[in-house]
Amino acid sequence: MGIWYLIDLLMTLFGAQRDAQGRRLAGYEKNKTTAWIIVGAVFGAGVLANILLVTIAASVGSDGPTPFGWGLLGLIAAGGVTLGAIAIGRRRKKNRAAEAARVVDPVPARIRARLHALAALRMQFTQRSVAGDQVAGAVGSQIDALVQNVSELFRRLAAKSDAQQRGIAEVEYDDKLARLARALGDDYLLDLLAHPRLWEDPDRRAREVQSALGAVDAQVIANIRQVNAHRGLVFEVALDGLMGPRKAHDDWQRDFDQAAGDR
Repeated sequence: MGIWYLIDLLMTLFGAQRDAQGRRLAGYEKNKTTAWIIVGAVFGAGVLANILLVTIAASVGSDGPTPFGWGLLGLIAAGGVTLGAIAIGRRRKKNRAAEAARVVDPVPARIRARLHALAALRMQFTQRSVAGDQVAGAVGSQIDALVQNVSELFRRLAAKSDAQQRGIAEVEYDDKLARLARALGDDYLLDLLAHPRLWEDPDRRAREVQSALGAVDAQVIANIRQVNAHRGLVFEVALDGLMGPRKAHDDWQRDFDQAAGDR
């Protein structure tokens, strides 16, 4: 009655089969998981096929679909609508995410890099302000305002101005932000605040850097207003002497190197 093939199959799956010497079949431990999966899939497919056949037989009579068949059709239709709605929702979500990813940063890459550098410096000044350095706290606030205003300027330039004006602003602020970052960094203002006794007139030098920060920020705000009024950008702030006369420093460095070479 078809029972022994099932018994043989179960004995094989459970490892009860033996060869003539009473040993387990070769490869049993290695392949038993795969064997269980295949047998389960075959039997599962057979059960599903029988269920499907029974369902079809119950759904269709001699006069067409039975009440059970109509209910089944409605259930299938509802399931299809639900799956379609889910698929459409997921596709729209992916499209929105892709569209958001395609949005171009209005801030040019060079300016964005300068802003990232300033933001990193702001964190250092904030850490010093927590320790009680009031100058560092004020400088950190100035940097934060400048970063936000420069981002806003280029956002408005991208929306309201032409490529020439954007290019001019990019060159101008690439230079200014680079100079500010050098003046704020470990080689100047941060070192001034950490080791004031090693610098001549450190208070004056710190005020100069703060004044330069404020002047650049004021120019950014003026440029934003010019963009809003559809006027050409005007740049009036110069930072050439922010860290002392460059030529004098270069001359001193040249004389120092020459003296070291003579020795």
